[in-house]
Amino acid sequence: MTEVVHRIGAGKNATVFEGRTDVGKRVAIKQLNQLVQQDGSKRERIFAAASAWASMECPRLVSYQDLDETRCWIVMNLMRYSAASRIQQGPAAPALRPSSC
Repeated sequence: MTEVVHRIGAGKNATVFEGRTDVGKRVAIKQLNQLVQQDGSKRERIFAAASAWASMECPRLVSYQDLDETRCWIVMNLMRYSAASRIQQGPAAPALRPSSC
């Protein structure tokens, strides 16, 4: 079972936590906020989109590990950097760019 380690940040629809799986893998846990949890149609749309995303495999996408609708969690790979810090670094050298999907 995945457990929460600490809070990373929050947005309009969810709070993101760092978590750890049973085998010790570090993951990100996106927990939908109360307003989204109570809005059935919005909750369904978010989980439908997450399910579609989870079926894709591409080095440019964050991989989803689990969708736990009971706890309103979307569990995904933990990014080792922020998108903002990557943008500030500028474009990657061609040799460092991942292949297209």
